Amino acid sequence: MKEFAHPGTDEKALCDLNRAIESTIDVSRNEWKYVLELVTELDPGLPDFSVLLGEFNQVILNFIINAVHAISDAHEGENSTGEIRIVTRSEKDFVVVTVSYNGIGYFLVRHCG
Repeated sequence: MKEFAHPGTDEKALCDLNRAIESTIDVSRNEWKYVLELVTELDPGLPDFSVLLGEFNQVILNFIINAVHAISDAHEGENSTGEIRIVTRSEKDFVVVTVSYNGIGYFLVRHCG
């Protein structure tokens, strides 16, 4: 939680994106724990990547919160829950982060490059 609240500097720095995603998931857990299942497929061999960590965390948080709202709308009145899936992988000189869910609408984060 400390990493999420105090990401450090306003300059790009090498960071472990999987760890940043897991931190953001932990911070947002109370928003989604009764509404959906959050599934991760985080590439354990993902290289550290240069990003603005605070902004990256905020983007992932926004995707999670928006997905929670979309899933809640899509499954309103049902006993079913939704799913958010966050996937990371290396692809040549890029790190790919994909966020998908089964609510209304869609979004895709394609690359941090």
